[in-house]
Amino acid sequence: MDIDGNVVDDSSAAIGRQTSLKYTRPENCFVFDETGSNTNGTADKRKGGQKKVVGRGQKAQEVTGTKDCHFTVVPVTNLLGELVFVTIIFPGEVVGPGKRYPGMSVYTVDGKEVPIFSAAGTSASMTSTILRNMFAKMDELGITKRGVDENGNIFYPLVILDGHFSRFGVIFLEYVNALLTKWYPALGV
Repeated sequence: MDIDGNVVDDSSAAIGRQTSLKYTRPENCFVFDETGSNTNGTADKRKGGQKKVVGRGQKAQEVTGTKDCHFTVVPVTNLLGELVFVTIIFPGEVVGPGKRYPGMSVYTVDGKEVPIFSAAGTSASMTSTILRNMFAKMDELGITKRGVDENGNIFYPLVILDGHFSRFGVIFLEYVNALLTKWYPALGV
């Protein structure tokens, strides 16, 4: 494969290691990795990650969050490089109807609507239950596909996962192995 993802016959034009894998449905193969942050800007003296520059002897006068509020963002892309789904995990019980974060919303990227799924956990970190609910929502929204191809082969969505403990929870494993909600989880390192 070359740097643009094209299959090449000449190994001198290839980049990386040879592989025998062939993705036949890259739109149905997903990758993600969560990242966390905190709304408290007093520790790094920045707002939105941006450092402020002011004249000598002056202080930057910016309003910054001073309360700790950890959150986790989980962007999901397919192997075509398209952002297809985002989960935001908040602390506590702040997600649901009538609460601070009522639930689903939509974000537009390159003219395409991307669903934003809100979840809550005690430390705003990924759990097996949140992961299962995330996959269930992707299934419910029709982001994933299951079926039988023209050659009679059954296909399911594939996800490439890291070794985070939430990937081994019973509730998640039961979901991805159930007949109607089957996924192919591939564990990476």
